[in-house]
Amino acid sequence: VRTALDTPWDPGDTLTLPQAVRRSARRHLDQRPFEIGRANEGPWVRLYCEGNHGAHWAWCAGFVSLVVQQACFYLDRPAPFRGSVSCDVLAAQAKEAGRFVSGRDVAGGDVPWSRFEGCCIFLRRRTDTDWTHTGFALDAHGTGEARVFETIEGNTNDEGSREGYEACARRRTAAAGNYDFISLS
Repeated sequence: VRTALDTPWDPGDTLTLPQAVRRSARRHLDQRPFEIGRANEGPWVRLYCEGNHGAHWAWCAGFVSLVVQQACFYLDRPAPFRGSVSCDVLAAQAKEAGRFVSGRDVAGGDVPWSRFEGCCIFLRRRTDTDWTHTGFALDAHGTGEARVFETIEGNTNDEGSREGYEACARRRTAAAGNYDFISLS
């Protein structure tokens, strides 16, 4: 945990927020966060969920929030939103801050992927008002609904479950515009 929370870049580096978040997320991933004991339990879950853990503490949004807050701390700048352990609250905060980007606009080409500067937050949409999973979207390949993006995400597994047991790097397909995004730039 201590290594994950240490600064992930040299003090002289000048980074944008997307670059800093990407490096911070990679630093966490390199430490292999995982649950210990039962579902959603252990020191990593408590770190990401403000000291809480247990069956009801899915930690994907907490993972995202802590990594963004960590990057902002080391950049010595305010976070772009408060953060939360809830995907729905993250979406609401992003909308309030003018950082929410509809996946339909990205899939339709109205918002170019380059706007995200190599790192943004994805939200897996179940309905227009309910999001069930989140993580960091990194490099994207392809266009429209055939777009595939690389991720770093918590509380998942190699199969991409939203209720997994570890942090993973994955690939996701933005099929049917079922992902929305939070811009960090």
